Amino acid sequence: MSDENEEVAMAECGSCRAIVPVDSTECSECGISFSGVSDEALGECGACNALVPLDSTKCPECGVVFVADDVIDILRTWMANNRIDVKTLFGRFDSNNDNMIDSGELKEGLLSLNLADLPPSQVDRLVEAIDSDGDSLIDLKELQTIIGGEELEVDQVEEEAVETAQEEATLEYSENVLAQVMKSNGIDESEKEAFVVFAKDYNTDDNSYLKKEELQAAAKGWNEQEADGEEESVEEETEELEEENVDDDVDEKIHDEIVPEEPEDVEEDVESTEEDDLLEEQEQPAEEDVVEEDITPEELFHTLAEAISEQGLTIREVFESMDADLDGKINGPELQSGILNLMGDQLSATTVFSILGVLDQDNDGNIDPMELIQAIEDLDLGIESDRVQKSTKANTGRTASEIIDELLDIIDEQDKSLANAFGDLDDDGNRMLSKEELVTKLDELLSEGLSEEEADRLMDALDTDGDGNIDMIEFVDGIERHEDGIVTIEDEEAESVKTFPSEWQTRFMSKKWHDVFWPLIHASFSILIIGLLVNGLFPIVDGTGGMVELEIRTDSFQKEWQMDDGTIVSEGEPYPCDPEIQEGECKNSLTPLAGKASSMPGGFYWDAIALMVLAGCGLVWSLYTHLILAPGWRARLKAMKDVDEERAEVQETIEEDAEDDEEVPEEHEEKSGDVSEESQEEDPDSEEDDDFDIGSYVGLEIDGEDYYGTIIEFDDEEGTVVIEEDESGDEIVGYQDEMFIPED
Repeated sequence: MSDENEEVAMAECGSCRAIVPVDSTECSECGISFSGVSDEALGECGACNALVPLDSTKCPECGVVFVADDVIDILRTWMANNRIDVKTLFGRFDSNNDNMIDSGELKEGLLSLNLADLPPSQVDRLVEAIDSDGDSLIDLKELQTIIGGEELEVDQVEEEAVETAQEEATLEYSENVLAQVMKSNGIDESEKEAFVVFAKDYNTDDNSYLKKEELQAAAKGWNEQEADGEEESVEEETEELEEENVDDDVDEKIHDEIVPEEPEDVEEDVESTEEDDLLEEQEQPAEEDVVEEDITPEELFHTLAEAISEQGLTIREVFESMDADLDGKINGPELQSGILNLMGDQLSATTVFSILGVLDQDNDGNIDPMELIQAIEDLDLGIESDRVQKSTKANTGRTASEIIDELLDIIDEQDKSLANAFGDLDDDGNRMLSKEELVTKLDELLSEGLSEEEADRLMDALDTDGDGNIDMIEFVDGIERHEDGIVTIEDEEAESVKTFPSEWQTRFMSKKWHDVFWPLIHASFSILIIGLLVNGLFPIVDGTGGMVELEIRTDSFQKEWQMDDGTIVSEGEPYPCDPEIQEGECKNSLTPLAGKASSMPGGFYWDAIALMVLAGCGLVWSLYTHLILAPGWRARLKAMKDVDEERAEVQETIEEDAEDDEEVPEEHEEKSGDVSEESQEEDPDSEEDDDFDIGSYVGLEIDGEDYYGTIIEFDDEEGTVVIEEDESGDEIVGYQDEMFIPED
């Protein structure tokens, strides 16, 4: 017989169940390599995919059971270890939320918990053992009876099942936060659903949302239970390995079924590595708990903020230093690295994410700039959001006019004259302001400082003679040019151009207008408005006999009207108005413009309405000009007079100093100094003699008119005085600076 007719021994691939020659080194269907053959029938564990004998009751790799005998006891033990009640377990198995568990849901549920991988026959056997009513379905009552040993009333079971379904449906959480918590605690993504169910017991505030702190606590408890369970499985695997070592000879024999090649050394290395990693994970949290367990995330963040404050950093600088990828947000690793750089402390991922949970207000798993600013400012540690450079605006270049505006505001706030302000700026007392003095003094006075470029602009605007210095005349002149628009104080033509006050402004400000004309104007507009209202509402013109359309009075029962000549007039037809039948008794309103005649039946016509609008506008204008504009003009005029007087005094002082420097010898200068001192000592006495007091007889100049009377009141804050005029006895209010002693 030839070799082709020889029968080839065949075997079944333990991976894909394909029939292949017994001497094959790999499967032609799935490509897996073989290490030998076995005379035992093998199957694949549904939980860990390991190959185990078909008659095995338990997987030696992961501990999952294959028969229903011990499933109930294993399920009770798992529920006790994980602190899960029957309702939660029932909701976990009931994947379609119909409040019933069928055989498929039971099989998938046990397999998802890594508790059992039962064949269909064993699943049906387990359902039959639990199902007390014989409908091949498991309800909550039946599951409670088999696991807890006590029965529940039907209404209670249904109610609890509905509540469980609602709780599972309404329990919310942030997907990003959950993913970060699971990743930082080494929880596999495939265990997400089981972890969420487990985390429900850590919902301390009993609401429908799992916060980051609650998820962190649940992850810690999950890892502790996983560690306990893995220790038990390691012990069981060790015992099984010892038993398997006894039967090593069996594994070396040639059997009828080919087994995929899995080197033992690799498995042992993997197992030892997993055990070492597990021990390290168990030890590391223990050490971290000792250091960080008693410190809340809020306290850690407060410590971080204090470190930021001590280093003088701004919130912007801190955010930019932490945002390594420049995406405008700080994630967990960036926050951990930033804390290490700022404080020198290497915090665990769990602690960092707990701090991130305190700052992350929108629960997106990141910290944006506004969240960091809000959290740090709430601590009130004086940390600035960003640095404000004093010369920021100066670098953009302010104009001389803007600088003078700010300088004038400061002079007004300090209530100083221009001469005194000039003296404050004149640091060396030489009656000249140099560029250096402007930079030094104005850099201190102005809120935004003064740059070199701005000092150059200011010198160009004020230094009219181009000598590189600003004297008092130039200083005052520059201020005046800025305020009044006068080019120079020596320009007679410019001074002669008087834009304020105009002739009519002077009249509006005068006392005569205040006492006589303005009241008359107000009264005229008011009377006109009242007259127009009366003309429309209460007509006073008799229109009897005038042609109007018949409008029968409402209290009359007539439908037509017969005139004296016998003519019958129907309503709406024109006829000579008769007060007996006409509505309104033929009372007319004056209509000089709107009507066909000088008067029309009572009412408002467009001419009266237009006149009322114009009169109302006129009344508003007169009141506004009299009570608001005119007082403002008077105050402005007074300020201009004060400036003129001050300028004249400055000019006179400079001229006197110039004459003394040119004509008086040095010896006479000392004498003149003595004389001036004596005169200064005498001046206060003379001023005291001229002091005004209540009861003094004075003159008061107001808008170019002189009034004489006795002082009855002073107001030093406003700078005003009240006198009682001799002729009329009226009380007149004026400024104290306008008082003078009468010559008589």
